[in-house]
Amino acid sequence: MITGGAGFIGSNVALRLLQKGYYVTVLDNLSKQIHGVTPEITSPLYLSIKDKVRFIHGSVVSREDWMKALDGQDAVIHLAAETGTGQSMYQIEKYVDTNIGGTALLLDILTNTKHHVKACFWWLSLELFMVKVNIIVLIAVMFILWDEMMQIWQKGDFECKCP
Repeated sequence: MITGGAGFIGSNVALRLLQKGYYVTVLDNLSKQIHGVTPEITSPLYLSIKDKVRFIHGSVVSREDWMKALDGQDAVIHLAAETGTGQSMYQIEKYVDTNIGGTALLLDILTNTKHHVKACFWWLSLELFMVKVNIIVLIAVMFILWDEMMQIWQKGDFECKCP
């Protein structure tokens, strides 16, 4: 399951997993800032995964959406975040609620409810630290590390790893 799976990084990860034969669920709020007013018509990112994944239109700040998305999942790639470095400096509550609160809610659910998740990977939001980073580098790193992450997951080695 990929949160933010209709975004730039998430949609590319989803397509890569589909190529490798994985069944993919995406939880995404289809933010107008990224996807426009009618994403089902105008968003190339959303259209690239539409009808290829199980898509849940929802938010990472909603426990109900998390529970629906996590049902039957064995791995989570948590990429959802509010974007816009400039906006994060004056819409602080919105960014903290989504970027930190959404992650906290995921961890609370994984800690305190019954589920099948065996592995969870996530990226810190760039906006959280108001830093600009070349997004292509992040995608390349994700794809390079994907096979290694899957090997660790398949071995059942779930200790924290720091590259």
